[in-house]
Amino acid sequence: MLLQLTPEQISRRWNDISAAFMQCLPPDIPPTDEVMNNILRSLIDGSAQCWAGVGSINGKMVVCGLMLTKIEVEYVTGTRSLYIFTLYAYNHISDQLYLEGMETVRKFAKANNCSKVTALTSSGRVVDIAKQLGGKADYTLVTLEV
Repeated sequence: MLLQLTPEQISRRWNDISAAFMQCLPPDIPPTDEVMNNILRSLIDGSAQCWAGVGSINGKMVVCGLMLTKIEVEYVTGTRSLYIFTLYAYNHISDQLYLEGMETVRKFAKANNCSKVTALTSSGRVVDIAKQLGGKADYTLVTLEV
């Protein structure tokens, strides 16, 4: 099950949450104090969302992973999409949890007038799950340092 955390829950567990997110920031974003403070501010003011994937391990419900999302509006076209900014796994995430979680994410995106869910990943497993859900993985991100 995928649960959206409240600002209060995020504030109480920020040390754990920030440690996880620092491990999985996109490669072009440095894990600095300023970056992490900006993420926290975005989560508290609601412009970004923190999600906890909860599953059963040995009969006990545990947090298996965390995800950070943000609704993005493409400036030129006004197209809205829900961008999965980071995805961190504490424990193995079952295919079932991925599939259920993505259904929750899709519903959240639709409720917020987004036309798609997007993400950048280097994980082949995440690409495979996306394809199982009818998604595409057709593009490569190209970056040039300046």
